[in-house]
Amino acid sequence: MDGVTAQLVADADLQQAARVNDKGNFGVPFREALDDALVTRHEKHGDFINTIFQDEALGAFFRNWMLDQVYGRLRGGSDECPVTRRPEPD
Repeated sequence: MDGVTAQLVADADLQQAARVNDKGNFGVPFREALDDALVTRHEKHGDFINTIFQDEALGAFFRNWMLDQVYGRLRGGSDECPVTRRPEPD
């Protein structure tokens, strides 16, 4: 998802939308841009992207998480994801 995040953060229209909107209003153009970015990656990541579009709960979680990531970065937040992977205990 790093590539999708980078693409959305680099989008001039989303940059402008983040400057002039709160997160709720930013979500309107963001969702369309996110869906477009996912569709362009469908050939490579089809199973995952199909799940995002078909599973309502997972799709909502993913979109909200991506909204937080992109809006935060565009508004001057950290470029680092606050979620880290840790190995599962044996």
